[in-house]
Amino acid sequence: MFYTRSSQKVPGVSSALWGELLFSLESTYFISPLQISESASFSMAMVVRHALGAYAARSNVVALVTDSLSGAIAAATVRHLLNGGATATVMIVSPPNSLSGFAKQQVDSLLAMKVPCLDISSPKAQSNSASVLADAHLIISGLFSLSAQAPLNLDTLIELLQELTAPIHSVHAPFGVNPDSGAVKQPQLFSASTLSLGLPLIGLNLAHDAVGRHYLCDICLPHQLLQAHQLELPPIFSEQPVIQIFREESTS
Repeated sequence: MFYTRSSQKVPGVSSALWGELLFSLESTYFISPLQISESASFSMAMVVRHALGAYAARSNVVALVTDSLSGAIAAATVRHLLNGGATATVMIVSPPNSLSGFAKQQVDSLLAMKVPCLDISSPKAQSNSASVLADAHLIISGLFSLSAQAPLNLDTLIELLQELTAPIHSVHAPFGVNPDSGAVKQPQLFSASTLSLGLPLIGLNLAHDAVGRHYLCDICLPHQLLQAHQLELPPIFSEQPVIQIFREESTS
């Protein structure tokens, strides 16, 4: 269980259940991953702007994009930051020609806006990207995926990220964290903050050191869908579409 600052209860869900909710959003309620990535990117931009503070308008941001919902959200967030005066580079960790519909559309939009989008799907390309990462004020990580796709070779990239002083802000969950057990594989990658989508994954309660500040955003999970899975969520988004959530030990 997670809690809001005002002690409202927010249930955590398993990765399997979260996948079921996502499937139902699209198949029953006609809310597509593209719509979800667009709405969640507004919240991620709010989190990033809050972290950057007075430097938001002149920050240099790097977004790490995979062929996943998290990757699409990371890419979409860049557009909002650009409109706020930031500069950005997108690093595509999946082979660019393998990007699927909604992730590809978010990247194509950035390409049309002349945002540099670099293919770093190989270890050599990751190594060559060190100077770009070193100049970043903040990293948006869209590396997390629940899909069963072949694991990416990210060892070189993770080593580079570990050496940075720039904070890393993760979409859905930090890379390397098991979403159900909270176990973190090595090499470990710590996030300054993590944005959960709709409902937090249960493993993030135990992996709090890797999660950093934990936020939850509204992706329009219908009450009927939550009730069908015996989930209760109070009206936590009544004032804004993103809130900070806490483990039980952190609410006092």
